[in-house]
Amino acid sequence: MKSDLVDLKVMIHSETPKAYFVSDTGDRNDAKWIPKSQCEIFEDPNTYEITLTIPVWLAEEKGFI
Repeated sequence: MKSDLVDLKVMIHSETPKAYFVSDTGDRNDAKWIPKSQCEIFEDPNTYEITLTIPVWLAEEKGFI
């Protein structure tokens, strides 16, 4: 079965009540706004790596994949 979600390692550059401004390169110039209603964020307490889980269609639309 094919998943309709994708996990991305990201850096959060900014945040509003409704969205995260994230990049997968660590460069703010590459960052895109992702609606909080369309994603989940997990921060590994050991490594502080942030994993963003979003639908494949949104990752494609934003140019992450």
